[in-house]
Amino acid sequence: MEHAACEDLLEAVLVLTEKQGAPPTAGELAVHLHRDEARVSELLAEQVAAGRVRLDGNGAVTLLPPGQAIASRVAGRHKILECFLAERLGMERRAASGEACLLEHQVSEETIRRLSEFLEDEEGKRHRHRGGRSGSRETMICPVPRSLTDYPEGTVLRVAAIGNFSQVRRLEDIGLLPGEFLTLKRRLSNGAVVVEVKGSDIALSSEIAACILVEEQG
Repeated sequence: MEHAACEDLLEAVLVLTEKQGAPPTAGELAVHLHRDEARVSELLAEQVAAGRVRLDGNGAVTLLPPGQAIASRVAGRHKILECFLAERLGMERRAASGEACLLEHQVSEETIRRLSEFLEDEEGKRHRHRGGRSGSRETMICPVPRSLTDYPEGTVLRVAAIGNFSQVRRLEDIGLLPGEFLTLKRRLSNGAVVVEVKGSDIALSSEIAACILVEEQG
């Protein structure tokens, strides 16, 4: 339960920072999470000690790279689950979001990967069926992250989440974190890929590339 509470807190920092355009305070996080501010402050102290967030003199909470990685991973899971529940199972959006909050901490990486592939496949089928037209309520499926291995050479992508969390530390070391932009330069015969990140070319094994969930940039 504490693990889920910490993940919810880090995800809330990410969501509020993007929504407000500025880091949130403990009070704002408490309101967002519907939790007591004293308890949120305790959780924040734990995350500060773990090196995942930083508190400035005004009480604003900023994600550090390890916290950013966790928050983006959880947010990516939430997005996929909410899309599936709302678009494919017909749940009301608010209810789907609430259910996704419960499931995002327990669902396996394999399930997330398969749901992402399913939603992407369904979106493609609907798009082809309607002659490429989009925009109607019936054809709108929220975009979901796909594996880095699914894209062709030359595609510009944004890292949405890291599926296999055991690889996060290595990816942190090379600057490949959720929110970072990259270009898929080459696909190698053994399944590995070469990506350009911050002006440098980086080779990734097929196993690591498969666990990096990305979104295509227009």
